[in-house]
Amino acid sequence: MSLDFSSSQQFIRAAERLYPQLGYQKLSVRALAAQAQLSSGLFHHLFANKDDFMAQVFAQHFQRAFGWLAPEFAADAPPLERLRRLYFQAALSLRAEVPWITRMLIDSADNVEMAQKSVQELVLREFRLVRQIVGEIAPQMSDEQAIHAISQLQTSILLPILAANTFSRIRVMPDELRRPILQQLTDEALAQRVDWMIKALFSAKETQ
Repeated sequence: MSLDFSSSQQFIRAAERLYPQLGYQKLSVRALAAQAQLSSGLFHHLFANKDDFMAQVFAQHFQRAFGWLAPEFAADAPPLERLRRLYFQAALSLRAEVPWITRMLIDSADNVEMAQKSVQELVLREFRLVRQIVGEIAPQMSDEQAIHAISQLQTSILLPILAANTFSRIRVMPDELRRPILQQLTDEALAQRVDWMIKALFSAKETQ
């Protein structure tokens, strides 16, 4: 392993730790160098500019977090079971990545083009795979019906994870409210929600 590669990875790991707290605009070379315990001059030697660096950060982080989201995911399973596994894995990954996803959504709202592009690519990759599987489960569905079903899965399974994490971190919320919210984020609760939604949308297929 070359010294340059090792140092570049130190900077990337530093960015992965700092980005959820600081966001794109406040993530300075000085802060990265301090976190990585390297010099700012070395950063400028290794990377053409901040955009080039952050493109590598986003690519590596999303590959580790969502690299499983590929056409071959659970390809040997029946379509209905494959969809169930996909949404459960997506729920687990999203739960683990809430700080990152939240920050990227904030940056996207602030018109940070790189964050917008990364979020769009992730959403599109998931949509294409889910659309393919839904088509295998219910080939009679029109595009409009399939998109409606997918939107119900998204809003019922994935979006509540972002909301629950946000509310659970609000310290003014009484513990008697925080506890049941956190209980909705357990593996068991997520698996149950996935199962409920897939049965609700594709119940006829369960018996076939």
